Amino acid sequence: MFTLLGFQWQGMKSSKGPKIPYKIQLFFITQTPLLVITLTYLNNNGKELSEYLNDGRLEISNNLAERSIKPFVIDRKNFLFANTPKGAKASAVTFSLIQTAIANGLDPYKYLRYVFTEAPKIAATGADWINVLLPENAPAVCLASSN
Repeated sequence: MFTLLGFQWQGMKSSKGPKIPYKIQLFFITQTPLLVITLTYLNNNGKELSEYLNDGRLEISNNLAERSIKPFVIDRKNFLFANTPKGAKASAVTFSLIQTAIANGLDPYKYLRYVFTEAPKIAATGADWINVLLPENAPAVCLASSN
């Protein structure tokens, strides 16, 4: 006996629920374990799975994120120099900066040059250098279309 869509089922009979047509019974018999797992997951996580419908900024898939990390996945053999935790962290920070620049329409080289030259100067003044160096605050020279 199992619970599916709020009904207690034993075989193909529901204690309190709809009668199931024969063709659907055949489908249930052949696909019951996978179908039960799938429908139970959907029933338990339906709100979270459909949250993208409530917020237009959310994507239905993560293809954009997958495409943005693809160059690094393909090139991971070149990252063998990151054989220490500090090297791995430095690589992750650098890759994150590059992908953030690309996602914000900036030229990665110009943006990194800007960040690496301005960060020490801003940090020396004691200002909030992290917010100053965010891509949204980058100068126009960092834009991908500028020469």
